Amino acid sequence: MFLQLFLFATPAYLAFVRSQRYRRLNALIEEYGKKVETEDLDPVSAQKIVQASQLYEQPFMMVISEIIALFKVYGIVRQLPLHFLS
Repeated sequence: MFLQLFLFATPAYLAFVRSQRYRRLNALIEEYGKKVETEDLDPVSAQKIVQASQLYEQPFMMVISEIIALFKVYGIVRQLPLHFLS
């Protein structure tokens, strides 16, 4: 039973992954391709392209960088000058 399920599910999963692999990349090219070719790309669109590509190509690095940034902002207590406390 398990072997039959495995033999059916594995090729189906691989076919699905292959069909969905470049879906987001093609959507980005379709949305911003003309702007890039004509060099009419504004900073907001460029940031959206970079963010989307980084999110799907390196998701672990995006999560770690968010954690580090939030720790730097909220996790490190700054020392107050002594004259302020008295």
